[in-house]
Amino acid sequence: MKHRNPHYAGLAAIVLISLFIACKKKSEDPQGHSAACSHHVNNLIKDPELQKCMYGQGSYWVCLDSLTNTYDTIAAISQKKYFGSIFDNKCDSNEVYDLALKGFDSRYAELQKCRLSVYPDKVILSNDNNPQNVLFVNSRQAGFHDSLFIYNRWYKNVYESGFIKFSAGVNNYPKTIKINCFFSAAHGFLRNDIYDPNDQLIARKFVTAQSISH
Repeated sequence: MKHRNPHYAGLAAIVLISLFIACKKKSEDPQGHSAACSHHVNNLIKDPELQKCMYGQGSYWVCLDSLTNTYDTIAAISQKKYFGSIFDNKCDSNEVYDLALKGFDSRYAELQKCRLSVYPDKVILSNDNNPQNVLFVNSRQAGFHDSLFIYNRWYKNVYESGFIKFSAGVNNYPKTIKINCFFSAAHGFLRNDIYDPNDQLIARKFVTAQSISH
């Protein structure tokens, strides 16, 4: 009876494993999309209304708080563009435009660092603790106003966000600040109503001046 040399059997196993690993690497593209994807699609920000929201670094909005008669500023301090993966679609990617903002209200640290993120189908206002606050989508919704008088003038195509929540832990207890944003793609922030953890209105900020770049 002829016996197999265990040395050759082990060598054959190593070769097979190496071939498997090599084939697996070839089956994925540099972005990690598997061979199960017949093609890869980068979804671009094409909607004109959403493209208007891609404000440049250095843009700012000066706000007057009608409750305290004090001023605050929202400033765009940095920007970046990238392609991000889609949660329920491993084959495609979304173009994302991120704008870092500072200064919604100097009294609350969680409102000092926010992000305005533009996707192919929506705009999100968020911070590190609250990543999925949808500011508006590119279709008319319950909070859409064809025209609205804010502060001292009329604006067209105004989105009202409803309550956007920003939470932060304080002494192991949750603290939630809420903002109701009035926003237009052409002008950005128009009015921000801010509520404290007890749902009391603490600020109603009207934008009195702005400088927007793209």
